[in-house]
Order: sequence, then structure tokens, then C-alpha cells
Amino acid sequence: MPSVLPPKFAVHASEELLEEYSFGRVCEPTLAYIEEHLLICAPCQARLGEVDEYIDLIKTAARVWEQDRQAGERE
Repeated sequence: MPSVLPPKFAVHASEELLEEYSFGRVCEPTLAYIEEHLLICAPCQARLGEVDEYIDLIKTAARVWEQDRQAGERE
């Protein structure tokens, strides 16, 4: 069985890859490449921070929406 090598980041990790990383959906060996890249790349660190913030905002909005929906059902 041929081994599959992870992509090398010519410049930066894509936003999609950073999202997958943030959700914990990236497996080895790609995970090691992303983490190594993040150690040395300030722009990707900043973008990952933005991705994490966006995900947190979406989760908060979904939680508030669900609470409002449940409160409306009780009325």
C-alpha cells in the first residue's frame, strides 16, 4: 500500500485546513505539519485565532437561539 504524504505548505495553511484543525479533525501526519507550521508562522497563528473566535461566536449564537426557542415553547 503506498504511503500518502501530507501536503507541504508552500506559504500558509488554507482557512479550510485551519478550520479542520480547530475542530480536531486533522490526523497524522498532516497534524504534525500543521502544528510545526503554526509554531513558526505568525500570520497562520493569527488566522487560527480568527477561526477559533468565529467558531466560538457561532456556537454561542446557536446556544442562545436554542435557549430562545425552548423558552418560546414553554410560553
